[in-house]
Amino acid sequence: MRKYELLYILKHDSAPEKTAAARDKINSVIESEGGMLVNEDVWGKKKLAFEVKKYQKGIFILTHFLGEPSHIREIERNLKLNQEVLRYLTVKLTDKIDLEEEKAAREKWQADKARADLAVVEASASADDDDDAEEEEEEDRDKERDDDDFGGDDEAGDEGDDD
Repeated sequence: MRKYELLYILKHDSAPEKTAAARDKINSVIESEGGMLVNEDVWGKKKLAFEVKKYQKGIFILTHFLGEPSHIREIERNLKLNQEVLRYLTVKLTDKIDLEEEKAAREKWQADKARADLAVVEASASADDDDDAEEEEEEDRDKERDDDDFGGDDEAGDEGDDD
């Protein structure tokens, strides 16, 4: 097995579900061809140096995987067929690998990914709680304002009674 690096660019205006489906498809092709995904790094949306297929921005994804040279053709064929992929580049990093070291790197990446996913879920939950608290505070302020406007202690009405 050899170690490869795959950088591909997805359309930036696609729905998140389509982007996730494209990533999953590419990763499943790598693994179905007998490869092992070592890690995947989503760089996010970036401006392209030049226009590609009428797109000026794209979502960059860097993937490291282990595989055989004969599998690269099938992986690249699937990248060509995927309509979400704007460009891709596969580079051979090493001919000889230490399988145990690569498995350790994969486990570390998966643990980091799980922690990151958990942090996103917790941040989302706390953001929802913060939004709920802010909405309640805003409702209380609106209610106080309404009470002040219709409270009965109206100075304008008192001035009219002096005549």
